[in-house]
Amino acid sequence: MAFEDVPRPVRDCYHIYSDGTRHSVLFETVADKVYAMNLLAILAFHFGLKLLATVVMDTHFHVVARGLQDKVGKYISEIRRLLSKYLHRTGRADLLKKGILIDWDPLLDESEVMRKIIYVFRNGVDAGFPLLPECYPWGAGRAYFQRENLEVYHRVGDLGIREMARQFHTRVRLPDAWLYDDKGMLVPSSYMDIQYVENELFQSQKRFLAFLHVRKKDLAEQDWQCARGFLEKHASEALREKVGRMALKHFNCPITRLNDAEKLFIAKELWQKRETISSKQLARAVRMDPDLLVAVLH
Repeated sequence: MAFEDVPRPVRDCYHIYSDGTRHSVLFETVADKVYAMNLLAILAFHFGLKLLATVVMDTHFHVVARGLQDKVGKYISEIRRLLSKYLHRTGRADLLKKGILIDWDPLLDESEVMRKIIYVFRNGVDAGFPLLPECYPWGAGRAYFQRENLEVYHRVGDLGIREMARQFHTRVRLPDAWLYDDKGMLVPSSYMDIQYVENELFQSQKRFLAFLHVRKKDLAEQDWQCARGFLEKHASEALREKVGRMALKHFNCPITRLNDAEKLFIAKELWQKRETISSKQLARAVRMDPDLLVAVLH
């Protein structure tokens, strides 16, 4: 590979996504999707994140963003909190029984960021939307390498403070220059970091189109990466719960108060029963040094 073809590393870029397998439908109506799209944009602005791509599907959402990692954690927590409130308010609190799981992955170089932007941009089409990706109404739309007729939209700055809060379900004061459509949805080109996407990453329409024609198997691999992350997280949560029950059963106290010998007793029992396939995962669950546990188990 030529030197100039080596992808440049990036810092503070993340793929943030919810688990699409938890619910048959989460964002069912137009109002649901408008709320979700606005929520992703408003909270990103509130926490100082720059959005590079967004999409809302019936069962989940994806975001590609730039910003500080601690702000990403707060962003995710607030999405979960406000989305839960919205489901309560719209009479669908039963969906919360399965929980709203949101995860994130760091993106380490520009090529990975571009591939993830395209993955998010194409998500609607690859789920069966019959038109081009830019026509999918709950994503970036015509933000990339196109210029919309902005005269058809409304300015946020023309709304009073109370009217803005009522329109967008937020007390965050949004930039006056942001636009919204007749459905009440904030226009993605208003808040997405289009300059970074076009000028720093893809740099030309030809390069954008080259990435857009990604192979189907590459998209399937990205789907699997998202699903695998949630599977591993679920397995770790279940393992921690089992460790907690065993600590109470054998020693009548929580795992955090056990010494290494007592933690090792629990770890060995779980390892022998094949309760986990990863010694590092087991070490995290029993709160032991991974190298020490690996040395004992192997």
